[in-house]
Parts: sequence; structure tokens; C-alpha cells
Amino acid sequence: MEYNDFEGSEKEIILQVEDISFSYDSVSRKSVILQNVNLAAYASEICAIVGPSGCGKTTLIKLAISLLPLSVGSIKLFGLDAGDPLIGIPGPNVGYMPQEDALPSDLRVRDSLYFFGLLNNMSIGDIRKRIDEVLEQVDLVESSQQFIFQLSGGMKRRLSLAISLLHSPQLLILDEPTVGCDPLLRTRIWKVLKDMSRQNGTCILITTHYYEECREADSVNFIREKNFVLQASPKQVLSTTGAENLDEAFFRICIDDNVYGLFNQPEQISVDENFSTSETSSNRTINNLSSKQLNHFKITLILILRYVHAFVFDFNNFQIVISTPTIVLIMAHICTTFRIVEAPVGIVIENQTLFHDQSLLNELNIDPKCYECLHPRHFIDHMNKDVFQAISYEDLSTAMEDLRAVKLSGVVHIGDQFSDYYIYRVATHWAELPEEAVRNTRITFYGDASKEVVFKTLQTYLLDAYTKFWKASKANLGLKNTSLYPFEYGDPVSGPEKDEASDKSYYTDVGQLLLGIILPSITLSSFSMLREMRDQTMKRCLSTGVEAHHLFIAQLVTNFVFLGLSSIGGMFTIIYLLDLPLRVSLFSAIILILGQNLIGIVMGQMIAVILMSEVATLILSLSSSYFLCGVSGFVITLETQPYYLQTFQNLSPFTIPAMGIRNALLKGLTLTNIVLMEGLLISIVYFILFSYITLSTLRKRIT
Repeated sequence: MEYNDFEGSEKEIILQVEDISFSYDSVSRKSVILQNVNLAAYASEICAIVGPSGCGKTTLIKLAISLLPLSVGSIKLFGLDAGDPLIGIPGPNVGYMPQEDALPSDLRVRDSLYFFGLLNNMSIGDIRKRIDEVLEQVDLVESSQQFIFQLSGGMKRRLSLAISLLHSPQLLILDEPTVGCDPLLRTRIWKVLKDMSRQNGTCILITTHYYEECREADSVNFIREKNFVLQASPKQVLSTTGAENLDEAFFRICIDDNVYGLFNQPEQISVDENFSTSETSSNRTINNLSSKQLNHFKITLILILRYVHAFVFDFNNFQIVISTPTIVLIMAHICTTFRIVEAPVGIVIENQTLFHDQSLLNELNIDPKCYECLHPRHFIDHMNKDVFQAISYEDLSTAMEDLRAVKLSGVVHIGDQFSDYYIYRVATHWAELPEEAVRNTRITFYGDASKEVVFKTLQTYLLDAYTKFWKASKANLGLKNTSLYPFEYGDPVSGPEKDEASDKSYYTDVGQLLLGIILPSITLSSFSMLREMRDQTMKRCLSTGVEAHHLFIAQLVTNFVFLGLSSIGGMFTIIYLLDLPLRVSLFSAIILILGQNLIGIVMGQMIAVILMSEVATLILSLSSSYFLCGVSGFVITLETQPYYLQTFQNLSPFTIPAMGIRNALLKGLTLTNIVLMEGLLISIVYFILFSYITLSTLRKRIT
């Protein structure tokens, strides 16, 4: 970098503050922080603002660079009114070091410098060159590859200063840069500042409550009782007070009214007449600065690149966000599918002899193709071997004892007269059956109803086996119509076939997919926003021209990309790994899924900016996720929920969209269907509402 020697050249006023007053309660004016304040800061000068904590030093510098709105008085920067776009402040033409560290803890030292260099519109080549220089200046070369959260407090202060120095601004504002630093580090920082002001012509405005270190400044401005008590050089302060050091001088000013009166006179607050405020010098500076302003798109893009970089290079986060939803979906499918694997079931067939009544066969005009195939043991052959582990028993009492001892999941009992009446029952079409035929052709199942899922699943599969046995018997006897069932099940209009085992988890699989979209979207986006706010990185970013909508959009886009990939991965899991049939176009399915993802992200951001508390955000994001997913019918159908939840169902941003997604995936409805269109419209309305609340709150939080 080329240094300009400003010694002996004409200096100009960089910052000029005239009669400003400020109150955080602009209506009642009860909390007045500053009143009728005047200040001038010049090029090639270090201007120190000193005073006790809470006297308004930080408020003054925020007003100076338009981070707080000014209502009374005027502020000029480089000869133009503050806020003029030509100034580039807030923007790349000011270096601002806030009182807090305000550093992105998820980045490495060197990466953070790249990030702020890009925000200050520096080229990659200039950034690389300046990084090495500023790291050398603040003695952080050996720590350049460490993550910021690994640094000590002093190292963070040095990095914070390095970021402010990186783009060599014409105006450098440092809010208590030496707080928490040891004397050696404070001396080093002041040396860097003096070299920069002399060699680059930089105007440096520094606030501090370490009075003695102001000896190195060109001018000292002591603020007391909402205004400046004195504005003079360190030598003038010492000579007027007769003190040996500045600590003693300011102590005398505070406690001795006579000394205070020496400085509380208008003629004592002087400005060096050698400094020029000519229009020519100001315009010269403005012409050099005007080309540095970044547009909104570039600022947002830089923020997105920063979040993507931090996310991708944190491999643990990458694994969790991308892979966990898919793993959860697979485990949920395995655990909630109504398929029992090799459940031990006792089989009791009391009469092993096949009844053969030829006269009955002749009377019914039946000639069985395989008389042996009518034996009840063939009913066991039709039982699903994956579900049942059939164990033969000699008598019912023994089997029932094992069932009570939890050795069995159930007992199937076939009476001793089953074969006597089975043919008669199957062959008699709509005839009145004797009571004994009805009673003795039943197959009785005794199960453990305390295990509801197992009990109902075994019942379902036993009915399926009985149906197959009956169909085989009907074909064997050459019959078309029988009296076994007074009605038959028709094929469903939509949805799965009755006899497909995997289809019993259709509803649950889609619900788990939706839950896997909403829950991570709300929780992860809320913590992503909260971490940005808690790091207070935005306090530094605001001075570079970043605004609330830049942060909101960057967070939204980054979370949408990674959480969207996770959601799409979950959708492919249930379609291609868990065999959920896709009855709608893949494009339509992705659009519907990503729409819900977007709503969850914005809702999470809203929760974070409103609560601003890690514990409260965690509790509310998780509880709201489960509550909304519950009342929206993700896992439990809407029809089975109590009436008093209907209000919440109607107000939930996910109820109608979830119905649309389920209908699209399982019934093949297109995006032109009224249910899906309602879902998309509701999603848009809630997106606009949540975005408005988030942006409004965010603007208040970051100022």
C-alpha cells in the first residue's frame, strides 16, 4: 500500500458536529443523552473523546456515522451532510470498531478479514496484501488460522482493530479499543494509530475512559453533563489544570468547580485556525470516495457467501443438517410401520382328521380338485411367514398359559369340528346356515391387547390369511359364489391396496416427512439468526452499509438452500428407499415441500429476533414446531383430534398446505387443484406476515 505524507499539507475537517442533541425517548425528552454538542475532527489527527462510562461517547459516534437517527443539530462528513450517498458512510469509507468485539465466532481469523474486506469493496488482491500487513501490526500472524471463538480476549480486541484498519479508511472510529488490554498492548495499539494518522492522513476518532493514554492524541474532548467541558490539546489541559498527568487533570475538573470553570467558558473551546474547511479539499476527498459504495445485491451476496463458507467448513453442522432428517425418516418408518416380524403365535388345531362326507359333496354337486387342500392346516400355509412364527400346540390350555406368560404374541384356535362344517359353509350360497355351522367354522384368535399395535396388526394379517384360504378353497371346489362373506371389499378409489404391507405406513411416512421439514426449519433458522445477533457482528456490519433486510435475506437464502437440500433428500428417501408411490410430478412435489420449508425458516427467524434468548428460543421453537405439526395433522389425522383444537387447525400455517402435499403425493392432485392452490396462497400470506414482523423487529434490535 502506498502511504501519503500529509505533513505540511493543508488539512481539512473530516467530521463536523454542530449543536446536536439526542434522546432515546424522542417524545418526552426525559432520557437526554447529549445536548447542544459541538465537535470538529481533522485529517491526520487523533481526536480523543473521554468521559465516564454512560456519558454518551458511544451515542455520539453512532450519530456521527448515521447508525442512530439525528433529529436536532447537524453533522457533516467530508463537507457533506451525514447520510449523503456520496460519502459512503455507513459504508466502506469508515472504519468502525465497536465497544464489543462484534466478531463472527464461526469464522477463522483470516476468513473474517476477507469477509469484512469484501464488505468494504476491496479487491481480492488488495485484501490479501492488507491482511498480512494488519496481522503483522496487531501481532496475530501465528493465529491467523484459528477460529475466533478460540482466541483470548486480548487477541479478539486486536483482531477487532485489524478489521477496522484493513481497508485504510479516511475516517476511523474506535469505541474504547483498549478496554481489557494490558498496558503493553495499549501502547502497541496507540503506535499503530499514530502511524496511520500521520502516514495516511486518516482522521481517527477514539473514545476511552483511560485518561492518561489520551496524551498520545492530538486533541482531547472531555464530555460531562451531556456536553463537552473542554476541547483542547493534552498539553493545554495539563498546563491549565497544573496537573502532572491527565488522570489527575480530569479528576480536578470533576471535583473542583474553580478548575471546571476555567474550561466551561466559550472562549476556552477553541479550534485550530490552521485547519481548512475549504470546498476544494472536501471535494477532492469526496471524489476519491464516491466509487466505493456497494449496491444492495453485492452486500447480500457477500453475507450469503459468509454463511455458506461457515456452514460448509463446519463439517459437523453440515452432516447434521443434511443427513439427520433422512436418518430420522428411515428410523421413523421402521418404528411406525405396522409390520410385525416373526411374532410367535401358538397354533392349536384340535382335530387333525379331515372330515370326508361324500354324500354332502354329491348333494352339493361338488367334485373337489384336491380334497386334502381343504384341511385347516393349509390355513397356516397362507399366514405371512415374515409376520408369524407359527408354533404348534396340542391343546388350547397350554397355549393360553404361554400367552399369559408373555411367551407368545397370540394364539390361533381351530375347533375339532371345523372341517365338518367348512365345506358346507363355503358351498352354501345365501342359504340359511345352522348355528353350529356358523360357530364351528370360526377361527378364533386370542391376543395380548395391551400391545395394541401388535394385536391389531396380527388381526389384520390373520384376516388376510383367512381370506386367501377361503379363495383357494372356493377355487378348489369350483365355486364362483359362496356365503362366507355377505359383501366384498371394493378396490379403493385412491391410496394403497389393502394387501400391501408397506402401504400401512403411508400416512405416517408423509407426516414424518412434513415434521422433518418444519422442525429443523424453525429450530435451525432461529438459532442461526440468534447466533448472528448474539455475536453482535451486525454492530460492525452496520457501519459498512449492511442493513436489516440484507441480513434477513442472506439468512433466509442460506437456510433455504441447505434445509431445502435436506428436505428434498428426505422426500427422495420416502419415495425411493421406503417405496412411497409418487403420484404427482417430481417438480410439483419439490415445489410443495420447499414452500413449507420456507415458512418454517421465516417463522424461526421471527422467534429469534423477538425473544433474543437462547433458552427461550429453544423452548418456543421446539414446542411450537411440535404443537403446529400436531394440530396440522402431520402424524395424527385431523378427524381424530378434539373439537377444541379446530381453531388452532384453522390458524396454523401448515394445515391446508399439509393436506395439499398429502393429496398430491398419494392421490396425484396437480398444482391447479383447489386444495393445493389454497395451501400455496396460505403459505404466501404467512410468509409475508412473518417477514414483515421479522424485519420490523430486526431493525429495532440492531440499532
